[in-house]
Amino acid sequence: MFIGSAGISGARAWGARRFGQLAPYYTHTMANKKELEALHPTTLAVLCEKLSNVSSDPPTVAKCRELRAEWASLQTPPSPSLKEEREKDAKRWNLRKRMIHFLEGRTDVEFYPKG
Repeated sequence: MFIGSAGISGARAWGARRFGQLAPYYTHTMANKKELEALHPTTLAVLCEKLSNVSSDPPTVAKCRELRAEWASLQTPPSPSLKEEREKDAKRWNLRKRMIHFLEGRTDVEFYPKG
């Protein structure tokens, strides 16, 4: 089995993957918009967290942490007021769209959709 243009064979590829050294030989693009839209908002928040852990770009890290913190702040028990619950749902939907837009096409973090 060969991976990438470097021609790493199966055993070496496994070892490289195991020790996280495959990056120079193989890059995996983050999920596209359609794949991200299929994910639960909690998964999107986790991907933002993962991206903040591996990115060396301070604005990217800051944006990831901002989105993750906003997601955490919206995780509250249901409100007895229908109006308040609808407002929270609108905020959650807006945040979900912004996380999808931010994560779309990123190559900084590995993403393997369940399938």
